[in-house]
Amino acid sequence: MASCDDGPVYGSAELKPENGLVLKLTGELSGTGRWNAGGYSLVVAGFDDSDYAVITKSVPQSADGAAVTVVMSGIGESVTSLELCVINRLRRRVVTFASVSTISDDDTVRLPVGRMDVSVYSALQAGVFDASCVQCHGGSNHAAAGLYLTGGRSRESLVDIPSTVVGDAVRVLPGNADESILYGVVSTDMTCGWSFDHSALLDVTSVEFIKNWINNGAE
Repeated sequence: MASCDDGPVYGSAELKPENGLVLKLTGELSGTGRWNAGGYSLVVAGFDDSDYAVITKSVPQSADGAAVTVVMSGIGESVTSLELCVINRLRRRVVTFASVSTISDDDTVRLPVGRMDVSVYSALQAGVFDASCVQCHGGSNHAAAGLYLTGGRSRESLVDIPSTVVGDAVRVLPGNADESILYGVVSTDMTCGWSFDHSALLDVTSVEFIKNWINNGAE
């Protein structure tokens, strides 16, 4: 019987399970080896209508750009979405890299993702900055406070860069979230008097992900 946490490993042959669907993910992934701290996991997972995974299987670490195949079996009828994603200790979805519906004429649902960066920083960019921040920070012709959070520019605009709003402080101090303005902005009410109040911008899951990224070196 397949475990809910880590399904059995199969070869490349097609599978015809007695119970449930099979997910077969293929791709050339980069950044798989960077998910080793902070309680987060890079997985393939099945979800019902909640943000908590019903079934998961870890994506193995591999050299950047190497071909990766992950097969997860025993997917029950309650699962409606299959994803390559990041989950936290509670198995809550943090960031989704790719997804596919469970509606299929075959017993095996395929999820080919091609070349994909699945590093911690890529997850932060896609799941937090792109989703909630770039509208004001570089997505148009304007970057509030001169802070660009768009892809390819966010890290160089944050890490070890002095704040333009708070004196004698840096936007992101690697290894120390509590001394980083970015974390303070999204986790406290320090921006209540600014032109935009950031205190309710992100949910707790995203705020904790930022904290973990900073405390683990902001790489």
